[in-house]
Amino acid sequence: MFDKGALSLAGRDTYHCLCMSAIIEPESGVGAQLSEERATLLQSGLLHSLPVRVLDDTPIGVIIWDGTFRVAEWNQAASRIFGWSHEQALNQHASFILAPEVRPLVDDIFRSLMRAAGGTHSVNDNLHHDGHLIVCEWHNTPLRRDDGQVVGVLSLVHDISERRKLEESLRQLAAERATSLAEAQQQAAQRNQLLAEMNEQLVTIQRQHSQIVALSAPLLDVWLGVLAIPMVGSLDSLRISEVTERLLSAVSERRVQFVILDLTGVDNLDTNNAAQLIRLLSALRLLGATGIVTGIHPVVAQIVVQLGVDLHSIVTLRSLQEALRYCMDQSKNGR
Repeated sequence: MFDKGALSLAGRDTYHCLCMSAIIEPESGVGAQLSEERATLLQSGLLHSLPVRVLDDTPIGVIIWDGTFRVAEWNQAASRIFGWSHEQALNQHASFILAPEVRPLVDDIFRSLMRAAGGTHSVNDNLHHDGHLIVCEWHNTPLRRDDGQVVGVLSLVHDISERRKLEESLRQLAAERATSLAEAQQQAAQRNQLLAEMNEQLVTIQRQHSQIVALSAPLLDVWLGVLAIPMVGSLDSLRISEVTERLLSAVSERRVQFVILDLTGVDNLDTNNAAQLIRLLSALRLLGATGIVTGIHPVVAQIVVQLGVDLHSIVTLRSLQEALRYCMDQSKNGR
């Protein structure tokens, strides 16, 4: 365990993983300086009080540096992280595990630590024994004697290379998903705009169709209580249904007594459409109006006969003029 009377760790952080990066390259007279700095550290008793051997089974590297920033202690976790054995690392200057580009950055850190200015934290690239770069996280704190003199530095280090790769992969994945989401949102907006344009076009087409139907089968008030519908062109189920709807509504609202359905402009009619017209005439009777058919083409007349319709219930006349005269006579007779 730590000797509380012999060791004081600057700072209050709970050291979990560390990265030590400060370096001062050795100068001339290294041997004498090394002996003096190492002797100072040994005489302090701190090396014997630190539980470095106890921490050998932990995944956190523990390194003790003397006043010249050379390795005074190196646990097994540090060996696993950097690839240097305890014997190989001992007395090595810190530069042996630092990438050249980060060495200038650590000078101030080391000077600060030796001034007992407090602990430091950093993340930087380090060199493995085989030469490849690893990313390490460091926490450093100065080692002081009871009289306050700094005699070394304690560093805790953890290899976070895999974590960094995972974080980068997650960032890349998040960026790709964000891009995909933005593209999907853009495509959805384009589809919505296209649908809106199509709906607008459909409304326009429906309005134009209604106008065309109204023009091709206009409802004409030709006499008091008499409504005429001249049909022109080919008839289909949709067109007959629209005419039926408009006609029945007009008969109900205007109290129409006679409806003249003029087929002079219709030269072809299939059995289904003929049946629709017969049902239209029946619906008119239910509303109290008399349906009159004029201008039936010979082909249309044959189709009506083939349907087996009871022609006695349908008033058929040759022309719109005869139909109008019929309506006027019926009105005079008090129908």
